[in-house]
Amino acid sequence: MERARRVVDEIVGRPVYLVNIIDDRHVRVYGAESLYGSVLTYLGVRNAWTRPTSAGFVTVALDALTNEPEAMLVVIDTPIGGRSETLTRGPFWSVLPFAQTGRFIEISPVLETGGLPAAARFARLLATALADVESGEG
Repeated sequence: MERARRVVDEIVGRPVYLVNIIDDRHVRVYGAESLYGSVLTYLGVRNAWTRPTSAGFVTVALDALTNEPEAMLVVIDTPIGGRSETLTRGPFWSVLPFAQTGRFIEISPVLETGGLPAAARFARLLATALADVESGEG
């Protein structure tokens, strides 16, 4: 996790929304009190979702992700997979700030209740994805 923190520290200068995709209009967004939110805090990245959540996350319509126009969207894939396509082909995708500017990445599934091993995996996946975007590979 320390290596991930060093990588992320050099890259991220903007807040991040962490989500799972529900359908073309809804996402589950993770707050500061989630495992993912805790890792963001450890990495020194500001969570763009500052509203209250229940159990660390809340399901919202996509328009709820417009309060931070400079934010990056990080989609944490689910074991079902293929949900990003559902979102990006939806009717609202093209008007979202992160979609218009290409600030969107997807990472592999991470068990949100997996404790320290999941936290380390999430940190590693996030740091790798952000480094790829920074280098132009993502």
